Amino acid sequence: MADTRDVLSRLEAYEKKIGVGFFEDWSLDLYPQAMVFPDGSILTYAVLPDEICVGPCSGNVKEMISYTKMLCKMAGIHKFSCTTIHNPKAFGRLTKMKLVKVEPEPDEYGKTVYDFEMEV
Repeated sequence: MADTRDVLSRLEAYEKKIGVGFFEDWSLDLYPQAMVFPDGSILTYAVLPDEICVGPCSGNVKEMISYTKMLCKMAGIHKFSCTTIHNPKAFGRLTKMKLVKVEPEPDEYGKTVYDFEMEV
């Protein structure tokens, strides 16, 4: 079970890496569900009729992808998607996800956003 120190440590690491606070990045309207893992990391997501959309996460990306695949299988959904501001080639190699779109305009912080998805 995660304690407050674990969660705060993950949130601080997220802000240092991304340059924006986790709760500033997270929109409850877009990603109303959240899971807190034993190591203190947080995964936000939305379950739609035909896909699961992953929002900000403060943990290990590979573990979050594995958990999202499990959610998809449990829900009978065959696709999930996420966005990133990180190097799209490296992110694609790391996650085995497919780049489907590069947002034409930078986000409110001036960063390019890349949309990825995966069939499960």
